[in-house]
Amino acid sequence: MKKITTYLVLTFVVLLSSTAAFGQTARVQAIHNSADPAAAVVDVWVTGIPVVGEVRIADDFAFRTATPFIDAPAGIPLNIVIAPSNSTSSSSGIATFPIGSLTTNETYIVVANGVVNPGSFPSNPDGISTALNLDIYAGANETSPVPGTCGILAHHGATDAPGVDIDVRGQVTFVNNAVYKDFQGYVPAAAGKFILDVRDSANTTTVASFYADLSGLADSAITAFASGFLSPGQSNSFGLYAALANGAVVELPQIGNSRVQIIHNAADPAAATVDIYITADVNAGDDTITLNDVDFRSTTAFLDVPSNLPLT
Repeated sequence: MKKITTYLVLTFVVLLSSTAAFGQTARVQAIHNSADPAAAVVDVWVTGIPVVGEVRIADDFAFRTATPFIDAPAGIPLNIVIAPSNSTSSSSGIATFPIGSLTTNETYIVVANGVVNPGSFPSNPDGISTALNLDIYAGANETSPVPGTCGILAHHGATDAPGVDIDVRGQVTFVNNAVYKDFQGYVPAAAGKFILDVRDSANTTTVASFYADLSGLADSAITAFASGFLSPGQSNSFGLYAALANGAVVELPQIGNSRVQIIHNAADPAAATVDIYITADVNAGDDTITLNDVDFRSTTAFLDVPSNLPLT
C-alpha cells in the first residue's frame, strides 16, 4: 500500500504539472479486469502528455484493483500502454491503445478486459472478441447522480459469459441483457443490503446470486463489474466486484449453500415447544425458513441455509 500510495502521489504531481501547462483536464479511473494470469500484474503508462511525454499512472497494477479518479490531460491524443510489471518506460509495453482525445471536464472509467492470447481461453458465446482491450465509459460519476442513493454503473467484463440480466431480488431488474463489454447505468439504489441474482438474458434461470451491502454508500457512485471466467477449470473464476471512486475494490460474496441442524436443548419449561424462524437480513422479500413446534430435546433434519449472507 505504501508503494501504491507513493506512486499515486507522484502521478498526481506529474499529471497536474503537465495539465497545468496545457490547461485542459478530464477525470479518469482505471480498473484492471483482465483475468488472464499472464496479465495478473502490469504497469500502465499514458503517452503523448505535453511537457513530460509519458507517465506511469499505475505501477504493479493487479487484477481486480482500481485507481482513484485522477486528473488527465484533455484535448490532445493520448495512448494507454500496458507493460510488464516493474517496467522502466512505455517502450516495453505489450499492448498500446490509442484512446484519442479526452473531452475537457468529462469523467471517464477505463476498464482493461480480455486476454493476451484468446486462443488459449474459452471463446465468448456471443462471438465478441476477447482480445486484451480497453472499454471506456464517458459520463461517469464520482458521486451518486441521485442524492441519498448509491449510483450503480454495471459493466459486463467476463469474457466467456453470455448476455445476462441482474435482478435486485424482490424488486427490479437493473441490468437488462448486457453482453460482454457492455456498460449499463447509472441506477440509483437505496443504501441498504440486497441480494443480486445474475440470470440468463431471457430472465428464466439464475446463474449465481451475490450479497451486496450498500449500507454505508449513500451519495456514492460505484462500478459493479462482472469478472473472471464462467467456464469451469479456469483460474480467476466468475464473480461480481464493485469499484469505489476512491479506488477501493470490494468483492460481492457469492451466496452458496450450507447445511445446518438445530438442536433444541433449552430446558426452561417456558420454552418447551417453540417455533424457529431463519431470515436473511436483506431487502429481498420473504425468504424466511419456518420451523413449527420444535420440542425440547428434539432435533431438526439438516436444512439448506444460504451461506455468505447475514442471517437472523
